[in-house]
Amino acid sequence: MNKIKRIIPFTCLILCTAIVFSFAFIILETDHNCIGESCHICTEINECKLLLRNVLLSVALLCTFAYISDDIFYLCNDSLSNFRKITLVTLKVKLTI
Repeated sequence: MNKIKRIIPFTCLILCTAIVFSFAFIILETDHNCIGESCHICTEINECKLLLRNVLLSVALLCTFAYISDDIFYLCNDSLSNFRKITLVTLKVKLTI
């Protein structure tokens, strides 16, 4: 577990660095002198766009999953807490002999 706590920030840092450099490359090389169909810079720009699109999709799916799972856990926890509250004491049942 301790290794995971060290790996997660490092992975996030690498991902953020890739996003920043992809944006920078697209912005800087948009007005390059294109040589035609086999232009290496255009190919790299398309790869950067693909990376950004995939990261955006992954983040959107992760946020959606987190939102849905949070609602599910909330509903389950709420129903379980209501289930635990139903006791003879909470119903104020008077037991007589």
